[in-house]
Amino acid sequence: PMFFPYGTVEIKSEAANKAFKVNGHRLKPLYENQAAKEETIEELSLGKPSYPPAATP
Repeated sequence: PMFFPYGTVEIKSEAANKAFKVNGHRLKPLYENQAAKEETIEELSLGKPSYPPAATP
């Protein structure tokens, strides 16, 4: 995940190559086809975070 100012986090699906941002919310598993998933994920490991370069004034 990539972290931005004010608590915004960008999450990217490696399989689908899609990204979305969340702000101030808990991250939950997202499935494109919820009906196909019958198991519950109780633990989700995130990769090492990356940070955008610092802005130059």
